[in-house]
Amino acid sequence: MRGRQRRPSLAPFPRRPLSTGLSSAEGEIIKIRVSQLNGCVFCLDLHSRQARKLGVPQQKLDLLPAWRESTLFSDREAALLAVAETATTLPLSEDSKADLLAARNTLGQETFISAEWVATTINIFNRISILSEHPVRARDAEGEALLESRRTPRNVTKVTAGFQDIGTKRSTSDVISSDAASQRRQNRRNRAQQ
Repeated sequence: MRGRQRRPSLAPFPRRPLSTGLSSAEGEIIKIRVSQLNGCVFCLDLHSRQARKLGVPQQKLDLLPAWRESTLFSDREAALLAVAETATTLPLSEDSKADLLAARNTLGQETFISAEWVATTINIFNRISILSEHPVRARDAEGEALLESRRTPRNVTKVTAGFQDIGTKRSTSDVISSDAASQRRQNRRNRAQQ
C-alpha cells in the first residue's frame, strides 16, 4: 500500500443529527445554501422562514450566495457552508477536498458528520420537490400563506400533507390536488410529444 493515501471511512448515520453538534439554525443554513445551489424554490421558501424564526439574521440569509467573500460568517459557519457546497457540487476537486479537510478540523468529527448528513438529505429532498413541482404559496410578512396567489391555477385545492422535513416534526401544507396533478402530467406528455 505504499504511495496510496488512506481514505476516511464512510460517515455513519447519526441517530439524532441535530443533537450531535449542530444547532437548528445551523441546520437551516445548510439547507438554504444547498437549496440555493439546486434551485429548489419550495425548500428555499420553507427553510428561509424557519431560519428567520430561529433567529438567523436576514442579512446573513441575503449574503449566503457570497459567504466566502463576507466577513459576517464565523469560521464554524464557513465550515458548515463548505460542507453544504461540497455535498451538492460533486465530484470532489482538489479545492473541495481541502475545504472538507479544513471543515473537519474546524467542526470536529461528530459535527462534520452531522453536517454531511443534513446536506446530503436536503439534496435528496430538493430533487423530490423539484421533480414533484411543489408550489410556493404567496405569504404575508409573518409568513402566513395568503388565501389566493395570482399564479395559482383554479383547479388547485388546499390539502394538508403528511410530508415531514428531516430532523423536524413539522409538516408542510398546500399540496396540489389530484386533478391538478393529472393536468400537469398530461401537459408534460403533450410537451414531450412535440
